[in-house]
Amino acid sequence: MEVKSNLNGTASGALAPYLRLDYDENGQLAAAGAEAVELGINPSRAHAQGDGLTVIPLNGRCIMRFTASAAITKGDKVYGAAGGKVSSTPNSRYIGKATNTVSGDGSYVDVLVLTDGPSITTVEAKTEDFTLTAADSGKTITTVGATGTVVGTLPAALPGLNFGFRVGAAQELRVDPAGTEKLPTPATGVPGTGGKYLVADADGETLYIECTKAGEWSLKSVVGTWTFEA
Repeated sequence: MEVKSNLNGTASGALAPYLRLDYDENGQLAAAGAEAVELGINPSRAHAQGDGLTVIPLNGRCIMRFTASAAITKGDKVYGAAGGKVSSTPNSRYIGKATNTVSGDGSYVDVLVLTDGPSITTVEAKTEDFTLTAADSGKTITTVGATGTVVGTLPAALPGLNFGFRVGAAQELRVDPAGTEKLPTPATGVPGTGGKYLVADADGETLYIECTKAGEWSLKSVVGTWTFEA
């Protein structure tokens, strides 16, 4: 079977360069939605409605150019944005990491594409209380080396964010939601009481959560005994 490295299509309307593209309801090429898994990128020139064009697919561990919808800083995680663009605002369509800094909407940003996305994790050890941000999504936090209770506070629960936690010492690790948001009940996965933290204290106990509904966290996996705040 022949393996093709690109695909052809017809523009459904005017398309600027370096947009993420997807098929529309008529099978023509259009700007991809913020969380859509795009077919690929519009090459380096504008196209009018009805023009034929060749879409360049994303391939893992390559650097490709995208159109930004807002300012992006070199090193930021990059996600899909409306209108076929990209931004550093987290959602479920993680694309990769910015390799240059751009000033705002319409700027061209070069991105190291990581098609395996959130499965590429960073492990960080925390021995004191910490607060996570949306930009930390995908990280696994451990408490290796902790000599006392460590409290970790989550960012606001937005769809696409995900975190892992591992107790790394025989000390409590508390995972605290933002405000009155809800963490999952470890035994069932059902959202628990708003604002209550989860805690574990045995080395090796782990918790992985993700957000699929704003304001609530879902359970991906759990090892050991995690309990809700009394």
